[in-house]
Amino acid sequence: MTPKTAILCDDDKTTTMILKHLLTPLGFSVSVAQNGKEGMALIEAAKPDLLILDLEMPVKNGISVLQDLKEKNISGFYTIVLSSHESETAHDQVKQLGADEVVVKPFTPALLVKHIEDIAKEGRV
Repeated sequence: MTPKTAILCDDDKTTTMILKHLLTPLGFSVSVAQNGKEGMALIEAAKPDLLILDLEMPVKNGISVLQDLKEKNISGFYTIVLSSHESETAHDQVKQLGADEVVVKPFTPALLVKHIEDIAKEGRV
């Protein structure tokens, strides 16, 4: 069976290290981008099954990444946005740009991974 691919696009090295450590045993091949520009390059090259995207990053933020994905019509993967914003308006905006869901920071990594396991069982990842 071909491993599923995940791209973690977040400038917080601790977050990406923890998520990579938790996703790898689930059968994901995990790539990490430290900013949105690196993330776009990985997404275009790898066509991931899962994208975990932080909204606030240097060089290119998560909103810009989502806008680029929409403009270039790049889709077909499950997108989870990590955000420190709790406003419904912000959540609606990222969902209109193609995100499947928003997870508010701080979050419990184990609960996020459990959720990813559940959506994988449903065939959404």
